Amino acid sequence: MLSQKADLRELIRIIQLNGNKKANSIFTAKKKDTKIRRLARKFAFEKDPDEQAWALEICDGPENSTSYILHRSVLKRQLLSQTFHLEPRTGSERRKAIYKSQKSVFNVNVLLLFGARRTAISLIPVAMKVTMDFELTSDRVTLLEALCENASLNGWRKKFEQYDRELQETMRLRNAEVKISSLLQQINAESVGRARPSLRARRLAENAPDEARALFREFPTFTVGLAYYRITIGSAQMEDNFVVGLNLCEEAQKFLSHFPRLHTPASQGEFESNRLWMALSSRYYGVASESASRCQKLFGLGTNNWFIAREYEFLLKMHTKQWRDAVLIQKLIISHPRFFSQPDQVRQKWELFGYYAALTSGAEQSPIPTTKKKSFAKILQEIPVYRHEKFGYNASLLILQYLILASRSDRKGLVEKTEALTKYIYRHFDGQHERHTYAFLKTLTVLTNSDFDFEKASARAKRYIELFTSIERERVDESQVLPYDMMWGWIREWTKESQLLNGGAKLIHR
Repeated sequence: MLSQKADLRELIRIIQLNGNKKANSIFTAKKKDTKIRRLARKFAFEKDPDEQAWALEICDGPENSTSYILHRSVLKRQLLSQTFHLEPRTGSERRKAIYKSQKSVFNVNVLLLFGARRTAISLIPVAMKVTMDFELTSDRVTLLEALCENASLNGWRKKFEQYDRELQETMRLRNAEVKISSLLQQINAESVGRARPSLRARRLAENAPDEARALFREFPTFTVGLAYYRITIGSAQMEDNFVVGLNLCEEAQKFLSHFPRLHTPASQGEFESNRLWMALSSRYYGVASESASRCQKLFGLGTNNWFIAREYEFLLKMHTKQWRDAVLIQKLIISHPRFFSQPDQVRQKWELFGYYAALTSGAEQSPIPTTKKKSFAKILQEIPVYRHEKFGYNASLLILQYLILASRSDRKGLVEKTEALTKYIYRHFDGQHERHTYAFLKTLTVLTNSDFDFEKASARAKRYIELFTSIERERVDESQVLPYDMMWGWIREWTKESQLLNGGAKLIHR
């Protein structure tokens, strides 16, 4: 049921944005109005969908009645047929060319299927020009195959040799595109949706750049080059080699500038978003701020890339103490209509960001924030879900809970939370003892085990503190919503405040 509704809304969105007069006529009221047209207008123009009421009004029955389900299915088929009558008015030239080319290829194939060979072949020259101008290699292969077959059937030897030679060269390019695309997709399949790349993803990231570079040198086209830079930048990200990644992002932008008709704001924004994240992780805040401004111009409001870039910008604001701006970004995200269509872990992440933003809002008038508000009680009830894709969320949640308990001098709660921290460290940091997150979490456990004696804990955890306060570059993500050294400073002040309030005693349970 939900799938049908989503499908209809997506089809209607596409037709309303890009449909010609014929395509949009399905939403037009006429004297002899049909149930299908009435239903189409309901989906297209009513802001609050109420299919139960629509079914009763149009089909005199409930939403799950046979009549309503049938009419909705017919509407979907009619909308699908209208996608052949689009005139793309938004997006890049290449996007429009792709639609035009695929439509031409479809026409050629259909005409050949039904025996109209002469008409089909007459359409190919114009279609071929589009495929060459916009590097639409797959479509070009299909058209050249049709030309080869036609020349063969007519006994045109010279034309056949010409078309066949061109086809073989195009196939070589196509094979290179498939190969480099496969490398990229293998890396994505191993890393997308995971907080930390798997061992297989790391091995792919080590080997793929050299293979991609060889293909790019042989075929310096837009499609191959785009995949090459995605692979090499992704490899730099996995290896936390942010300086190399930043340089590659600069190279990628220069590369795109050589193909003004082919690159899109989305592809340009993709590299800008990567530049923002790597500049943030490198602590090049000026560069990161510059990239954040560019991303706002390149990404459409509510697109998936917009959500990603806004996350990086939120973290940038938090790390540079621009906390009011961070609060505004978090409110903008959670109030956006498409926010609730985001994956569960993304929505949870932004809810957690909201608590961090609320925490910092109390630090604007005071050296240390306060977490005595009732709203923070909810976060203490959250239980970490130890799944791999929630690595950063879990770390951030545990740290925030520790901060809340420390600010309240809740000794018992801190001891219990340290048990959860120890469990988390054991599960997720095998062989990763050089990570700042590991060092910070270990320092918190040392503080608890030192009976909350800050000076004693600082001596015992010296090597961990030196690690997470060093200027060494490390990724900034949801596990480090605020700088670790800043949060450690707050814990120190809370500890001193508690000792002063309690006559030099240790932290007590309130």
